[in-house]
Amino acid sequence: LEEYRRSVTAQLRTGGASRTIDMTRNLRQLLLQYNEGSSSTKVGKVEQELEDVTEIMRDNLGKVMERGERIESLLSKTSLLNEETGSFRSGAKRYNNQLWWRDQRGRMMCWLLLLIAAVLLSLYLWNLYHRKAAAVATPLPDVGG
Repeated sequence: LEEYRRSVTAQLRTGGASRTIDMTRNLRQLLLQYNEGSSSTKVGKVEQELEDVTEIMRDNLGKVMERGERIESLLSKTSLLNEETGSFRSGAKRYNNQLWWRDQRGRMMCWLLLLIAAVLLSLYLWNLYHRKAAAVATPLPDVGG
């Protein structure tokens, strides 16, 4: 509107017969300029900013939805890992117990062999001792008799 006022004031000062035609032409030109180039007006600028903000909000909502999907994916992966951890723990405990019993079985076999060897040695020594004692205790037969 300020532009129109300046052009009208200039035309009024100069005067002339074609003043009405020039004013009409000027008015049409300004109307076309403001109607086509809505970004030059304050309303157009506000509308453009509103469209920009709307687009940014749509992008933000899309990102929030993607983030939510990623969080859900992470939660499902976490629960799956938790389940796998439990099965791994039980398998590791079972394996550890098998190794412990294998180790204990070897130790028991060693102790059993030592016990058998001790029993056999004691039987041999006992038998050896009783043979000597029996040989000393038996009287010699009378030869003269």
